Amino acid sequence: LRSTGGGALAKGDALIGKKISLHWDSGQNFEAMVEGYNADTDMHTISYLPIVPGQQVGQHNQVPQPDFHSLPRELPDEFILSEGRPGKETGAFEICPSSNMARTSVAGESSLEGPDAGPTEELKESEDEASSRKLLEEVQRTFVNLDEARGRCYDPRALVEASHCLKLEFDVWQQNDAAEFATKLLDRLEISLKKWSPSHFKYLTHKFGLKTTKQKICKECGLKSNREGDLISIDCQVRNKSNIHEGISAMCEEELMDGENKVGCDKCNKKTNTVLRTAVSQLSDVLVLSLKRFDLDYTTFETVKINSRYEFEETLNMKQYTLEAKELLEAAQPQERKSETGSMMDLGESDAGNEEDSDPLAALPDEDYEYRLAGVLVHAGVAQGGHYYSFVKDRTSGKWYRFDDEDVTPFDPKLIEQECFGGKMKKETKYPNGHVHTVESEQFANALLVFYEKVKPSEFDDSDTEVKESASDTAMEEEPKSIAPKPKASNGYEVFLPEVKKSNSTHSWQSFLLTDEFQAFVKELLEVCTNPTQSSEDSMDITPNSSPSPAIPITEIESWRLNIINTSFSFVFDVLFHLALDSNVRRIWTEKMIQLLSSSPAFSAVFVA
Repeated sequence: LRSTGGGALAKGDALIGKKISLHWDSGQNFEAMVEGYNADTDMHTISYLPIVPGQQVGQHNQVPQPDFHSLPRELPDEFILSEGRPGKETGAFEICPSSNMARTSVAGESSLEGPDAGPTEELKESEDEASSRKLLEEVQRTFVNLDEARGRCYDPRALVEASHCLKLEFDVWQQNDAAEFATKLLDRLEISLKKWSPSHFKYLTHKFGLKTTKQKICKECGLKSNREGDLISIDCQVRNKSNIHEGISAMCEEELMDGENKVGCDKCNKKTNTVLRTAVSQLSDVLVLSLKRFDLDYTTFETVKINSRYEFEETLNMKQYTLEAKELLEAAQPQERKSETGSMMDLGESDAGNEEDSDPLAALPDEDYEYRLAGVLVHAGVAQGGHYYSFVKDRTSGKWYRFDDEDVTPFDPKLIEQECFGGKMKKETKYPNGHVHTVESEQFANALLVFYEKVKPSEFDDSDTEVKESASDTAMEEEPKSIAPKPKASNGYEVFLPEVKKSNSTHSWQSFLLTDEFQAFVKELLEVCTNPTQSSEDSMDITPNSSPSPAIPITEIESWRLNIINTSFSFVFDVLFHLALDSNVRRIWTEKMIQLLSSSPAFSAVFVA
């Protein structure tokens, strides 16, 4: 069922006769028919189909459509589909579904099709599940390339295209809210992992999923009603707040519902004074804090960005915001104070004479709630547009780096306050007469997402007991059906590592061909080939002759000279002249080629051939 990479089922001659949609560097898709396949070169021969514009809707300006079938067909092209061509195809393509083809979504190579598809042909998935699976595959491809590729950067356009299923507020090729993207991305990954790899689904939930409990406590009978919810990130209010502790406290603060706002109690059977509160009931290994810097301006009713100073520390202790801590504080609070306020905040406010060592939270070890800063996502700009970049701590070396598109540079963590907190910045200008002019302006680059990692990660239980129980319950509810064979699973490394290794090999060759040393080597070989004193009986001396070489008679051309000349032509005209060369380098090579073609008719014949 996998739609991309080396694990795809339809490739090679299996694609002959199929209609495919190829993705181009321009971002557009064009349809073509696969006409042939060469097993020796691994190249497919395709013919692009004519582009038929959509018909106009309406009664005005009706223009008769021309007969596109009478137009001459495009000449066939031959290339490796999975690699594409520079400036044209990206290497990503999809097989267009037909009536006799089982439904599948493809990007790269693919699919489920026809009677040879085997038992997996019976597997069904909705359009939503297919788009989620395709997104998961592109995430796998991206991380395998980031981990193994030798290139300077990775082109994520296939991942961006697959993100259409996230249904973001704006188009995927425009700027969107990073917090919205992160939340919807993890939600979509859960859909595919839950179906195809339950153990990885549990691991993703274990790493990023946290739980909050909303409690409703009756002031008269003490009845507690709990409602648990799942979260991936904690929203921290920025307006009128100065740091993340104030932001998290705003989420966990208590609210007394009295007077006209009384809440019904199931035990008292009437509306009573009730305390509403929220606490974190389960912490995740990776804590994501979303700073709500984008807010609505109620004066203009436009979205604005809040650039006020908002602090966060290198370490974060989440103990005071957990449900266990609140219940311990409530149990240690004097009964008369609980009956008055229903609150269970800091015990020190109710009894100033208590010693510090009587803190009820001391029973909870700090290491279970301690986090360390792992990364910061920064937004530079305004609400209507800007630029994202991030600061990330390497787990292995402990060093910090700045990730800004294709540029990755070392970063000093001491500058996090200056780069991420926001607020106002003062700039002083000193004039020759001694006067100093100070200008204070807002800092438009500030943190939007803050990532913390747990100092003591909780143990992950990879047992699939819950998955088996839910599967057995579902099976009992459904009618008995024939059990289809379970498909073979493949991970991202098995599928995408071969293409990454091939890309690394191409990158190594290209890096070698473009070095100055290799160009000097080719020039020396050409000097040897144009030296008429070199005979076939002598050993080949690659030392260049400084004197100009006269024309070589065609009868005296040895085969090794012609082979070197042919290779040099291929290097110069197929590789070198396609690069953005310095004008002086291009001029030198142009003169070299003219000299070479003038030295012998045989060399000109090799060039023409």
